[in-house]
Amino acid sequence: MRLENLLAALALSIAGSGGLLAEPAAAEGAKFAASGELVIQWPAGAGSGALDAEGRAAFCSKMALALEGQQLGHQALERMRALHPNWAEIPVNIQAERVRNTAIIRVTAQGGEPKYVRTYLNALLDKFMAFYISTSLTTTGDPFSKTIAEVLAREKAVKKKTEERQQFMKAHPQDFNADDNKAPYDALTMELERMDRDYRESKKDLRNLAEAMQATIPDIDVMERP
Repeated sequence: MRLENLLAALALSIAGSGGLLAEPAAAEGAKFAASGELVIQWPAGAGSGALDAEGRAAFCSKMALALEGQQLGHQALERMRALHPNWAEIPVNIQAERVRNTAIIRVTAQGGEPKYVRTYLNALLDKFMAFYISTSLTTTGDPFSKTIAEVLAREKAVKKKTEERQQFMKAHPQDFNADDNKAPYDALTMELERMDRDYRESKKDLRNLAEAMQATIPDIDVMERP
């Protein structure tokens, strides 16, 4: 998974971590179905041990159960309520299964209103990706979380120092390079350059960790949406 997708999923996970809601009722008399597909990319050299044929089948079953589970269903419904507060809620049934002899999980949503069902399924797929990233980070341990926090903190510091230098230039629009102002301006510039280097280095470390994670954990992407 690309670093940009990883961070986006993390942000979605953090933004959608509210409390549990009531479980949707069964979709009686459902007339419309929408489907999406997730594709799994197995790590190189994962043909034995926990990720042999039996292990892969078990992994797919675990992901399918998560997609059908109450937790993601609650989160998808919560996201629907946040994005479309005026929409009337309807029950949606979810079925997930591995396409035989493939690395694809097909997710089918059934309900009575096409637009609602498609939107709900998209919300569920988004929440699943956030869930999978979260569980993957738990597997990789603290170094990853620590590096993410470092990147975000340094990004914030660079923005703050950039604004500080801009304010200095606004306060001295004609003479910020004059003798009295050159030293503080140069100091601000040097400090900003140092902080920017540190920020870029942290992003590089994060990318390396993401690549290392990808080499040991199955990668999942949404191949098809409704």
